[in-house]
Amino acid sequence: MAVVDVLLVLRNCDELVLFGQRAAHLYAGGQYNLISGKAEPGEDVYTAVAREAREEAGVVLPIADLRPLGVVHTAGSHQPRTGFVFLAEHDPHRHGGIFNAEPDKCDGLVWAHPSRPPQPLESYNAAALRLHLVPGLLVSVHGWTSAMHHMRLRPRWFDLLTTGHKTVEIRLHDERRAAIRLGDSITFSNTDTQQQTVAEVIGLRRFASFAAALDAIPTAAVAGPGADRATAEAELTATYSPADEAHHGALAITMRVAARMHPLS
Repeated sequence: MAVVDVLLVLRNCDELVLFGQRAAHLYAGGQYNLISGKAEPGEDVYTAVAREAREEAGVVLPIADLRPLGVVHTAGSHQPRTGFVFLAEHDPHRHGGIFNAEPDKCDGLVWAHPSRPPQPLESYNAAALRLHLVPGLLVSVHGWTSAMHHMRLRPRWFDLLTTGHKTVEIRLHDERRAAIRLGDSITFSNTDTQQQTVAEVIGLRRFASFAAALDAIPTAAVAGPGADRATAEAELTATYSPADEAHHGALAITMRVAARMHPLS
């Protein structure tokens, strides 16, 4: 039988989202997650997520107050699973106050901005939260090899990326890059130190050439503050041949850094 999960982005009037910390004795103990759980036999996903909100946080959400955000398809730990993700605006007057209704399973609830969630955030829930953070992303994938990509960056560009000064990477739009989708993860490796950082793909734009991409995208987003266009274009033309550029065109990947990892041993 297919496993169907439900996850809820419950947001308050300050646009903060509710997270719970899983009890230490549970799977992913100590990590944070959204209100979530499995749909029970005979339940549709709307009924299931409303039940989970009541059981975990004590709130009563009418079905009409639930807005679908999209679906997460995860490889899971033992079998693939599908998670239906919803958004609800918490109104304490209509829905009731928030409280930890499952102290045996949850060590505490916390409100946090969705772009700065409490850490560590469980990765399946992070994939669900992506549907709220990335406009137009209706399907998020998690744990599948096809959704994970790897690229190498020279030290200067790597440092700009990890410090948040570089938010766009321009590459050849070849077969490898054509497989990149919104919500995918890219692991970037520093060519000198082998240190790695993981970035989430939050935007994709295709262009006929590198010049066209650089005409449309601020140079600072590609090459960091104070960089000139010639520097960015020289890096690209030194890496790819004119024939490859003419054949494939360019892909501009907008990213948000998700994690920085230690050097590989």
